Amino acid sequence: MKNILLIFSLLAFIACDNKHKKNKANPPLNKVGETRISNSETLKVTTPVQKKQFYFVYENDTLLQKLVIKSLNTKLLEFSLTSTNKSKNKTFNIEGVAKAKNTSDLEIDEDEDGNAYPAQVYIFEKDCWLSFRIDMESKDKIRIVEADCDKFHNESCLFGSIGVLRLLK
Repeated sequence: MKNILLIFSLLAFIACDNKHKKNKANPPLNKVGETRISNSETLKVTTPVQKKQFYFVYENDTLLQKLVIKSLNTKLLEFSLTSTNKSKNKTFNIEGVAKAKNTSDLEIDEDEDGNAYPAQVYIFEKDCWLSFRIDMESKDKIRIVEADCDKFHNESCLFGSIGVLRLLK
């Protein structure tokens, strides 16, 4: 009786061990975007994601400011800012990545009509200091504040906004 029990236990152990090895060699495909090439390799298939760009503009009789936001999330803002003095035919550009200002205080800005709106603030501090103040609710207007950027433009083409830049739709 002991021999039968020992043989039965040994067979059960071998069967379980083979099943475990089989699952290890061919793990199930349960992840989206995963493709098996062979028993030992897996390849992640990814689809390139297109980043949506946003275009903001301010224009008066002298100055044209264009802001392209290449990517935006809660922590970073990738931008390209161009300021053109139309009467002097001068154009200056700056590009970079601004970081979200970490604060629990809500910041408020006003548009040209005096309407207040809460603003999410992103700060660029590489070669000069720029603050991008985006309307938190509609994300359709931005005010730009600058400091120490004189080496990148002359006084006729400021990076700081004179008025609110509006989203082009």
